[in-house]
Amino acid sequence: MSVPELEYPCLRPGIEPFPLRAGEDPQIGLRDPTGVAPGVVALSMPAFMLVQMFDGSNRLIDIQAKYAGTAGRLLFTEELTALVKQLDEALLLDSPRFQKRYASVVEDYRSSGLRPMRAQEATGVRNGSLNEHIDALLAEAPNRPATGALVGLIAPHLDWPRGRPCYAHAYSALAAECRARRFVVLGTNHFGRSTSVVATGNDYETPLGRFTVDRAFIENLEERVGQSLREHEFDHHTEHSVELQLPFVQHLAKSEGCTLVPLLCPDPCGPTGTAPHDGNGPDLQVFATALRDAIREDPTDTFVIAAADLSHIGAQFGDEEPLTDDLLEQVATQDRAALDRLDQDGPEAFRQHLHDTGNPTRMCSAGCIYTAAMALDGAVAHRLHYHQAADKATQTCVTCTAYAFRAAS
Repeated sequence: MSVPELEYPCLRPGIEPFPLRAGEDPQIGLRDPTGVAPGVVALSMPAFMLVQMFDGSNRLIDIQAKYAGTAGRLLFTEELTALVKQLDEALLLDSPRFQKRYASVVEDYRSSGLRPMRAQEATGVRNGSLNEHIDALLAEAPNRPATGALVGLIAPHLDWPRGRPCYAHAYSALAAECRARRFVVLGTNHFGRSTSVVATGNDYETPLGRFTVDRAFIENLEERVGQSLREHEFDHHTEHSVELQLPFVQHLAKSEGCTLVPLLCPDPCGPTGTAPHDGNGPDLQVFATALRDAIREDPTDTFVIAAADLSHIGAQFGDEEPLTDDLLEQVATQDRAALDRLDQDGPEAFRQHLHDTGNPTRMCSAGCIYTAAMALDGAVAHRLHYHQAADKATQTCVTCTAYAFRAAS
């Protein structure tokens, strides 16, 4: 390792720590959810404590001094540089080595023109027909009388078995009246580099075939916001929220001749609101307005889907409080309070509510819900179902909802 090029070591944003081994000699694993860095790096607890200081602001000598003050022992230069070298070679640092690798995988992704399905196991379909599985799932939802043309949905992006009730309620509505020829699917950017909206020009592929991306519509959106939406399109590579909607759409729309507009949305509830917190990319409110106008002015019948989960609580997400029935009811109350703002006062009130409350239950998809409701301005939001996928064995719960957006009568 050349010390000058990593004098200020910086762990890449989004690298996930997780318990690897408990006991007298515990270890923490580090992994890259984007898949750019393969494998897992195992760290001792003292090494993990060191890595907390790899934020790009501390020089190696500063890290040594801070560690000595905290741990009460000297940290030799050889120990520290060995750790930095290990993480750099594993592509976990934001370094020239990683940037070179990232540029290579992005070029490979773009040149392929295809985004293959990566989360097929999340459908829960191991054997048999995916079409038959979808039909059986949709049959579980009640038939509802409806007023006004269906123009959009909120559906989960949980794996299908855990999100099954809300998938059924959402997509049974689409099954009853599917006329659209273009589908805008708004996902959540869980692990990507962008803090703004991200499109991709690559077609998506599922077991039901290739879903062609409407590149002309994406270019129209880019012209409207005055910026590229595809600078970080590799964020789509491992993101599952969009792809889990597509087999439903392909099955119900008989997707030959239909086009897809896949978009990943950031969280608009932090300190910078709808503006990207790193200043790169369009403001989410500006984008949502551009999407609304593009849909209104285009003659193609366009349908909007927000692939959205709600709260994330329990041990997997760092909570120590037991997953009791009382806690689950409190979470349901908080979820419904946020959704009530959406129903009664619109998307900005929904976003502001989560901002003002600090989003205590980690509702992960405010961005795509907000964008869908903004883009479908004038449509009436109908809440179809609410569901908690709670697992007492693992002390973990993710909640979700199903909505239909209908044109005002």
